[in-house]
Amino acid sequence: MADGGSEIIEVGVILSESRESQEIRMVAELDGTEFFVRLEDLAPGRYAYRAYGLNGVGETIGALRHFEQADEEIPEESALQGVETADGWMRSPWFGAYREYGGGWIFHARLGWLYLSEDGQGGAWLWMESEGWLWTVAEVWPFLWKDRSQGWLYLIETSGGRRMIYDYSSGRIQPIR
Repeated sequence: MADGGSEIIEVGVILSESRESQEIRMVAELDGTEFFVRLEDLAPGRYAYRAYGLNGVGETIGALRHFEQADEEIPEESALQGVETADGWMRSPWFGAYREYGGGWIFHARLGWLYLSEDGQGGAWLWMESEGWLWTVAEVWPFLWKDRSQGWLYLIETSGGRRMIYDYSSGRIQPIR
C-alpha cells in the first residue's frame, strides 16, 4: 500500500467469517514496510479479509481475499513461527523472511539456501553449505551455534546490505557465501 507521503498511523486486516457477519479489525505491528497478524482459535469455515492502512490523508483498503479454516486439528506450530505473506514467502517474528521449497529446504533472505530440521524443543538445526550444521532458537537469534567448531557465530548485516558472519572461535568476520 502506498502511503501518499503521509506517516502511516495504523495497518491491519479486516476479517469476516461470511458476508453477513460483522467485520473485525485486527491492528498489526508495522515492521518497516511489512506487517502481519496472527490468527488464533478460528472456527472452521470460509473467511474473507482485506488489508488496510490509515494515515493523515485517509484510509486505503486492499482487495478482498478469502481463505478456508479446515475442520481438523491444526498441527503444532513450527519453531520458526512463520506466517505466510501474500507473495509466498514466510515471515518469522524472530528468524526473518524465508521461502519454503519442500523436502526441508528453505531460502532465507539473509543466509541464503538452508536445510532446516527442527529440534522438537523450539530450536532449529540449519545446514548451510559454507558453514555446515548450525543451531539457533528465538532466544539467541541472531547467534548461531556452529557444530563443526563447537562455537558461536553472529549474523551481521551492514548498512550497505552486505551480510557477514562473525566467528567467535576464530575472531574473524567473513562474508556469507
